[in-house]
Amino acid sequence: MRVLSSGLAVAALFHALGASAAVTTVEGRVVDRTTQQPLAGATVTLATYGVFPTPRTLITSGQTGADGRYSLQVDAGNLFVNSLFVMAAAAGHAARDHIDQSCTNFYNCNPSASPLPPGVPLHVVDFALDPAARIRGQLLDAATQQPPAYHVQNRVSVQHVGAASLNHLYASVPVDATGRFVIDNLPAGSYSLEAAAVVAGGDEAGMPYLRYVWPDRHCDNFHVNCESLRDTPLVLATGEIRDDVDLSLQRGSRIRVRLTSATSGDAIAHQSSVLAATGGPWLEMSGYLGTPDGYSLVGPLLPGPVHLFLRPSHPEAYPHLVYPDRPCIPSDCDLAGATVVNVPADTLLTVADGHVAPRRTISGRVTGTGGAPLAGVRVSTGLVSGGSYGVPWGFEAEASAVTDGDGRYRLEGYGGTHARVRTQQAGSGYIDNVWPNMPCDAWNLFCDQSDAIYPPALDVDTQPHLTAIDFVLQRGADASIRGRVVDAATSAPLPNQRVSVVPVANRLLARPFVTDSDGRFAITGLTPGDYYLFATPSLGVAQIPGWLYPGLPCTTRAAIWLLSCDTATATPLHVDAGETLTNITFAVPLGLIFAGGFDP
Repeated sequence: MRVLSSGLAVAALFHALGASAAVTTVEGRVVDRTTQQPLAGATVTLATYGVFPTPRTLITSGQTGADGRYSLQVDAGNLFVNSLFVMAAAAGHAARDHIDQSCTNFYNCNPSASPLPPGVPLHVVDFALDPAARIRGQLLDAATQQPPAYHVQNRVSVQHVGAASLNHLYASVPVDATGRFVIDNLPAGSYSLEAAAVVAGGDEAGMPYLRYVWPDRHCDNFHVNCESLRDTPLVLATGEIRDDVDLSLQRGSRIRVRLTSATSGDAIAHQSSVLAATGGPWLEMSGYLGTPDGYSLVGPLLPGPVHLFLRPSHPEAYPHLVYPDRPCIPSDCDLAGATVVNVPADTLLTVADGHVAPRRTISGRVTGTGGAPLAGVRVSTGLVSGGSYGVPWGFEAEASAVTDGDGRYRLEGYGGTHARVRTQQAGSGYIDNVWPNMPCDAWNLFCDQSDAIYPPALDVDTQPHLTAIDFVLQRGADASIRGRVVDAATSAPLPNQRVSVVPVANRLLARPFVTDSDGRFAITGLTPGDYYLFATPSLGVAQIPGWLYPGLPCTTRAAIWLLSCDTATATPLHVDAGETLTNITFAVPLGLIFAGGFDP
């Protein structure tokens, strides 16, 4: 007897962790049930239950010889092997498991009630396989009689209906570019046949086509539940070949809607929209934010009346909205008496924007030291996050606004209970501030890192609408250092190096500037003073190896950003107000980066 057997990686793990050398053999014969002739080349799979998150884990598999016989072995003493499951499959035949139950593939065989015990030295399991049924056809757009013209993953699926013991039989196949599909290796039975146009991952939300249910019915799981249409199954006899099963997808309707701020008019980011049915229980169909202009698409839908309900992603920042004009909090949104939106057939229905007033705002004015308003200054609110793996994250902006001609700004669209407000206009010659009056110069790490000095955060929970959060910015952050990082041995440019300024007075690294493909860097927005330069290829470890200008090996402790190397022989750079140091060549000896002298 010829047996071709192959173990997988899981099998190697089983043997490595086995408790004994006990072996269980599973052997038998695979034949055609109708002719009783042996099936050569049939695949027999041996698996166990509950080893990993999958319902069953493959141990080994093999093929039958010319006489239809096979033999498989497993280390039965392994602590992972607590039950055995066997399945046989052959070309043109429907698969079956060891209790003679039909399958369509390895994962939907379902003999868990009668597993084979692993402690028995020999199990003889014979299989008689029925010729498989097959469904083949084409999926078309009902209107154009062409394959669905949409960049999606179109799929056709079958689900066995009727006998509860066979409800595990399920198969889903993709549709090719011409709309054609094949579902084979099916056992005889009654099947619900369905088709859908889905995006990657299986989501149908926002797609233009309704779900198809055999024979030629359509549903949206909103007005019409697809399960209610499965009363006319497709019946397949043993070995029956159906090559004429063409399916037509009908286009449904979609609603295009946008949620905007009643104060700024801006689209509210990451909002989602759902539909609630009229005159019945609360039934939802979620939409998705699929366009850059802030619109969401809900559908596909059959025609009919609906309520429209919009949910912002930040319920702390904006209320929910029962469309078109009834803001509410999530626990108190009532659809009674809400405006009905009537959806026509096969339509992309764009409705007017829904507007909500922000639940919290921060406003103020930005001026220079002489009182003149500063226009075009970016003001942001956010939090300062702690570091991870030795790398401080620093300030993370959650909402931003730009000052108008009078220097005024208004912030909305942020969550949380506390927030810090700061300007972020580096490069314009002014020193950024964190409110109320903390400078964000290089001496304070540009207020970008968690080790910078920050004033207490604002309480935006008990004071939802804060005014007069004003800034007076000083000039002076207009010095800069520009240069190039190169290999000291070859003078080749070194891209993607992180170059930081280190104020001599506090020895803390300010935010890194990354070198370009030619090794160049530009550190702007500096106040006058003396600085070291530090370069490193990595910021991903607690101990960061690098170099101190002009090329001295040096290590920093990322968790506190304290320069921990000897600076006695380093060369600090001095910049005056408005000065730009150029042509700084930072030549680093690559071979010394892991040399002795670094901190352990």
